[in-house]
Amino acid sequence: MQEGVWHVDEHNKIIFVNHFLESLLGYTPEEMIGKTVLDFINPEDVGKALNTIEERKKGIYAQQELTFISKQGKIIYTLIQSTPIYTGGQYSGSISMLLDITEKRRAEEQLRLSEQKYRIVFENNPLPMLIAEYPGRNFVAVNNAFLEKFGYRKDELEKMTITKLRRPEEVGESDEVAKLLVRDHHFSKQLYLRKKDGTDLLFDVQISEIFIENKMVYLTSTRDITEQVKAEKELTAINEQLKELTIYLQEIREDERKSISREIHDELGQQLTALKLDLSWMNRKVPTGNEPVLSKMKSALELVDGTLQTIRRIAGELRPSMLDDLGLAEAIRWQTNQFEKRTGIETSFKTNVDERIFSSDISICFFRILQESLTNVSRHAEATKVECLLDWSTHLLSLQVNDNGKGFNVNETGKRRSLGLLGMRERIRMLNGETHIYSEPGIGTRLIVIVPLKCNL
Repeated sequence: MQEGVWHVDEHNKIIFVNHFLESLLGYTPEEMIGKTVLDFINPEDVGKALNTIEERKKGIYAQQELTFISKQGKIIYTLIQSTPIYTGGQYSGSISMLLDITEKRRAEEQLRLSEQKYRIVFENNPLPMLIAEYPGRNFVAVNNAFLEKFGYRKDELEKMTITKLRRPEEVGESDEVAKLLVRDHHFSKQLYLRKKDGTDLLFDVQISEIFIENKMVYLTSTRDITEQVKAEKELTAINEQLKELTIYLQEIREDERKSISREIHDELGQQLTALKLDLSWMNRKVPTGNEPVLSKMKSALELVDGTLQTIRRIAGELRPSMLDDLGLAEAIRWQTNQFEKRTGIETSFKTNVDERIFSSDISICFFRILQESLTNVSRHAEATKVECLLDWSTHLLSLQVNDNGKGFNVNETGKRRSLGLLGMRERIRMLNGETHIYSEPGIGTRLIVIVPLKCNL
């Protein structure tokens, strides 16, 4: 048999034990026969055992749990069914069958301790938490943080269901939550929940299926994110306002550059041209033999020519007229040629854009980024060669500027360069584009900007 069996006489001395009981307690038959059962029972259960023996003597059948101490000192949990034996009407002993329930009791004890720890964590959790049953959706338990946050008493919650926490127009959504829990055994979403005073707060709600006391229930954890979401919305609104302000300031700046460029080119250019004509007329009137005056006149004419070239260069850098007249590609070609002449750095430009005219915001953005990139090359890169690529496809326009300079650590840029790069990124961000900068010390720098065209042409 896979159960322990023993036979005791009227004095509770053991007459017989089976092999299972010997193996369970670790004793040999010789070590057990002749001794009383009380010699093997856990001292804590001796009183209970004596009461059972007295009941057996009265003819009462008994079933109870008793613990034994094995030869190795281990506690053995058992369930015992004892049957009294009578001879000639007198009690002459009993036969007992013993079922080993040690593993069951240990599992129950571990479960009890686990549930006890869980309840301690549950009660003391700073997040509002509740345990509910489905499909009834009644409250099983709530923690102190829940009571404090929602303003209810426990006796009030006993008469409610969790649907009372939902806004009236959203109560029907509880059915969808129940369906998701049946399917996924978990639910996660941001929901509005209503306090006792009628205040609606936004919570991050997490619901999980758990087992407590062999019953399936649902643990709900809530985190109040009302102020967080409000702050995020305010921050988003502020960022949008800053973006609009930045765009507005960029437009004003470009308009001012355009106006200043026109005034420099038209007003100063015309005045210097008129001055050159007057100087040329005076030069022709000077007698041939008056070399000092002729020399001065020649120098003055050369100075005027140089000033005119400077005016054209400054006006072009402020706002090249070809950007509006001939388009982005020609403006970049002119700028790269001017950069090569001014710095002596070999500069090339390739593009598949011919005479295509892009929107003003894209053209200005790309041209200013090119100017900033070339300025960084001349100031910091110590490069001998620069490649500029303007590429157009159906939905994208990209500009790439590569140099063979000394490079830099992108994550450790200096303040001035960082502000320049920040300005580039901000310009592209306003067009919903992307900025990529690749550089390492000793291998040069590559700048790539990409802008979608479908909304910007």
